[in-house]
Amino acid sequence: MQKSQKMVGFEGPYRLLYCSGKGDKAGATLRLLFCFFTLQKGADSTDRSGRTPLSDARSLSQEAICKILEAKGGIDPVGLDSQLPCYEVNHTEVNMDEAALIGEGSYVEIYLVRWRGTEVAAKTIRSSIASNPKVKNFFMKELALWQNLCHPNIVQFLGVLKHPDRLIFLTEYLCNGSLHDILKRKGRLYLQTTLSFALDIARGMNYLHQHKPHPIIHQHLTPSKIAQENDASGYKMTGQTSSYRYMAPEVYRRESYGMSIDIFSFALIVHDVSFRNLRLKLLKACWHQNPDCRPTFQEIILQLEEIQAAFQDKMKMGNCSGACVIS
Repeated sequence: MQKSQKMVGFEGPYRLLYCSGKGDKAGATLRLLFCFFTLQKGADSTDRSGRTPLSDARSLSQEAICKILEAKGGIDPVGLDSQLPCYEVNHTEVNMDEAALIGEGSYVEIYLVRWRGTEVAAKTIRSSIASNPKVKNFFMKELALWQNLCHPNIVQFLGVLKHPDRLIFLTEYLCNGSLHDILKRKGRLYLQTTLSFALDIARGMNYLHQHKPHPIIHQHLTPSKIAQENDASGYKMTGQTSSYRYMAPEVYRRESYGMSIDIFSFALIVHDVSFRNLRLKLLKACWHQNPDCRPTFQEIILQLEEIQAAFQDKMKMGNCSGACVIS
């Protein structure tokens, strides 16, 4: 016997609106009743949480009711708040005059700044080409992309700096620098560290490749685009300069390409940073000359997790050191 479900948090006409969303004749009748009751009470009346009839109508996609309520002076304070660009940062909050240049790309400069007591990275177009409309368009597309990304292994977008003269957006600052910088300081990585960083990057890339409604191809995956926040945390994807060294052959041959170009770059990075050459079948598959033969990042993650688990088991038994090689 099924238990009856209770409607929680709906009072008077709001209960009618909820029930009216079923799309049948009864729902149409309830929609008319909702309009009648709310207009009698006042199109801009609010409930205990500050919501108005128009707020509820919009949240339940009742467009016809929305038009009636708007025509009668209905307001939606909740909707107005949600439409404000919460990522906008007033330019007075960041002093760009005291910013320190920490990185450069083909068309961008990256500065270290302080925002609300925290060190963050400010990315802007290089001053020498800031007036180029094509560069501006490319920068705005990148900005639009950053706003929709959220993953533990993707550098966090923080906001757009509303500067009167420059296009600037803020991201989290990773104090340890890029993987390229770490390799210059410490040399190649031991196997345990390599597996950890490889998993971090594979997970971040898998998120991009499975992005909806369309997958995102990184295209320029290199050690300079992989950064570490601190010694205890994982690695993340950033946006810095690129290199032909890690470019898939189909790209520099100017052939059509897809997501597998990132798989090729990933394999070369993992191979280059390890303390010993990792002669894994996985890497060989990743840099296969035929793009269709390369695995997906989802498949790479599963294999790396198995390798990492096997390595950790050997470490517990004392049969493997930090520099051991899986062949």
